Amino acid sequence: MKKKYLFSFSLIFFFFGFSYSQAWYPVSTGITGDYGISTECVYNGELYAGGWFYMAGNVPANNIARYNGWAWDSVGSGLTGGINNVDAMCVYNGKLYVAGGFFAAEGLAANNIAAWDGSLWDTVGSGLSWCSGGLAWADAMAVYKGKLYVAGAFCHAGGIKADNIACWDGSKWDSVSSGINDSVYALAVYNGNLYAGGQFTRAGSQAVNNIACWNGTAWSSVGTGTNAPVLALTQYSGSLYAGGQFTLAGGNSVHFVASWNGTAWAAAGAGVTGTIGVEAFCVFNGMLYTGGLFNKSGSLVVNNIATWNGTIWDTVSTEGINSTVDALAVLDSAIYAGGEFTHAGKVAASDIAAWGSVSLGVNGITAKASGIKIYPNPNNGQFTISASGGSVVSGPLSIEVYDMFGEKVYSQSIIYSPSFIVDIKNRPSGIYLYRLIDESGSIVNQGKIIIR
Repeated sequence: MKKKYLFSFSLIFFFFGFSYSQAWYPVSTGITGDYGISTECVYNGELYAGGWFYMAGNVPANNIARYNGWAWDSVGSGLTGGINNVDAMCVYNGKLYVAGGFFAAEGLAANNIAAWDGSLWDTVGSGLSWCSGGLAWADAMAVYKGKLYVAGAFCHAGGIKADNIACWDGSKWDSVSSGINDSVYALAVYNGNLYAGGQFTRAGSQAVNNIACWNGTAWSSVGTGTNAPVLALTQYSGSLYAGGQFTLAGGNSVHFVASWNGTAWAAAGAGVTGTIGVEAFCVFNGMLYTGGLFNKSGSLVVNNIATWNGTIWDTVSTEGINSTVDALAVLDSAIYAGGEFTHAGKVAASDIAAWGSVSLGVNGITAKASGIKIYPNPNNGQFTISASGGSVVSGPLSIEVYDMFGEKVYSQSIIYSPSFIVDIKNRPSGIYLYRLIDESGSIVNQGKIIIR
């Protein structure tokens, strides 16, 4: 029988007004691979990143990895085969659905889409395939009227005919009218309808230009659409925003970004200009963050990432990001930009960087037990963990301390006593994260330590 130790834990933070201002931060050592990050999604309090890569931080990861605010981890054995990439993620019915161009998930024949429940991979019917047996892939997903809609470049979903868009109800696939006649790159829900953007001229029997609207029964056009592909869609400030490579939306002159209010298109100020255009949107702190491959908004130099508040465009740091931003997502108090780049602002960052007040993942965490005291905090690198009476914890505990880049700087087993002293006085000033871990590897408690 395992010996039981009595610990009562209460999580006590002492911040004394200490916080980091808005700035760029590297996410550990970032991503290593062929083409970096294509998509991001938050699931179960962690940031999931998908793309074409084989390493996240110092962890082997096949095209998908997760970041919990202080360290990277693999997602099972990842996703492999086919084109070998992940392009879309979406949470549906408590699972993370992941799609792209791959054949296998944890050894299962996944065919371009798979579901992750936090521990195990599963198939989604027989997946997605091309008519003639060639390569198919998915680029976008969204939940609409209780179903998961998946779009990209394919013509079968679960063995049924489905041109470039299909829906999954948790147990079976279905077509979406007669589908869309070419590639779909983006999906978003707005005003009770599902919008699809891409490079196509027909949705169902309706003639359209690169964007279409589905009401659950029939397709319709979105004004006169755009004159070039739509690569990103999102809802912001009461309108649907479209981004891509277009310079006309509803006949209006625009620059890669436009808004649709349900009846008419409008330009988003000066928009952005550059090589490829807009590839990602995300709303953070009341502003629309826009990523892609572009360098200016009007005369303002923005370098591949910019913000729009509904009236004006602005930079995200003076230098922006030095190459393509393909994905944006919010975790805790920061927005994470993913893509193919080496620097964010003046900070070296391999394909992913965080902008904001980086929280190390603690903001959304609820203590699993009650009663621990960490003191003094702030400190000079030496602090005490103190506990007494109350909750029962099975077996011995260990403590780990991480720096703000996700690197482990200290670890030690704790033999039961009323208190335990940690000494990391050799570490520089800054914010650190501690974790208390039980014998099974589960986190018993965690918090921030400030060294001054």
